[in-house]
Amino acid sequence: MPHFPASYRMVYRTRASIRAHPWAAIYVPILLVACCIAAIIASQWTPAPISALLTVSSSYLAWHYTGQAWGMIATFTHIAGTPFITLERRLVRGSLVILMAWHVTWFLHNGYRDFVDLSLVYQSISALAAVALVMGLTGFLLHRSRTGRFAPLRAWIPWIAIFVWYAFMAVVGLPALFVVQIAHAVQYLIFPFRGLGSRPGHFVGFAISAFFNIHHYFTDGVVWKLRNPEVRQDLFGHLITPAPVPVRTAVGRRPRGR
Repeated sequence: MPHFPASYRMVYRTRASIRAHPWAAIYVPILLVACCIAAIIASQWTPAPISALLTVSSSYLAWHYTGQAWGMIATFTHIAGTPFITLERRLVRGSLVILMAWHVTWFLHNGYRDFVDLSLVYQSISALAAVALVMGLTGFLLHRSRTGRFAPLRAWIPWIAIFVWYAFMAVVGLPALFVVQIAHAVQYLIFPFRGLGSRPGHFVGFAISAFFNIHHYFTDGVVWKLRNPEVRQDLFGHLITPAPVPVRTAVGRRPRGR
């Protein structure tokens, strides 16, 4: 996810930047580390703290997705020389606020259905998603009427995409977040690519990213070996009567040993 090192580079690139953003650079990371350590320790007795962290993360994600969509819309209409005026902005951004509320409700409805019934709330906010669609379209069409041309396609795409993502999430459920997270990262690549240019002083982000990626690849190649008894136990220990699967070499012979 290139926007991770891009964001970190922007925060930590100079002492002045760190001083300008002390919460992002220092206080919140320290607080999060402390909360994560405490939650891991408490997990010996209760999963509640971990669940709380995941709830905060997933709820915050709703703001992140919709905020990204609006940022892209505003950026590309500005670049085109036709930024939104107040009413248009309120309609389009308001549609995203409704989707943000839907995302939070969707997560609580799916993640905590065994503890609380939020079906009525979820159905109500889902109905409002249709209102959000009309609001956003109205904002874009008012923009078209005022400027004499449609907003750039790259301003439409993030707005359309988030409706598609959320429709997918509504149908599939929590596992859909895996696909949507990748789509979110790919869609936003245009911004971190500009923030990770190969100008002097920008190589720290590349180095950090390369470190984690290369170490991950090397570690996977070292530890994920079926000849390792611990790996076989991790992978196949749930099977009642695990049986070795014959493996043939490229010339069709059985390898020696197991």
